[in-house]
Amino acid sequence: MEEVKAPETKPQKPKKVEEVKAKVEEVKAPEPKPAPVAPPTKPQVTIKLNPNMSREQKLHASGKFTEELMQTVKDICKAGKGILAADESTGTIGKRFDGINVENTHENR
Repeated sequence: MEEVKAPETKPQKPKKVEEVKAKVEEVKAPEPKPAPVAPPTKPQVTIKLNPNMSREQKLHASGKFTEELMQTVKDICKAGKGILAADESTGTIGKRFDGINVENTHENR
């Protein structure tokens, strides 16, 4: 049986760190550009009046309290705000508030 020798290979010279970094930079994919972000828009609130309302009701609904009503709508629509509809006693709702660390006050109810 004959012995088979592996072909001789030349030892590789160590590459300089800069050369290796340059090769890595060539291989790297370009970083993706962030998608354009549209500027935030204010929600448009429209109040529709019931056509069956009396003239007095329409004036009241669209007149004197409009600014206050619109401010209330904006306040309710803020992040973390809203309306909680609950038909519970103050003791029962107090237990629920305790679970979420909210003080059981008239203002919070």
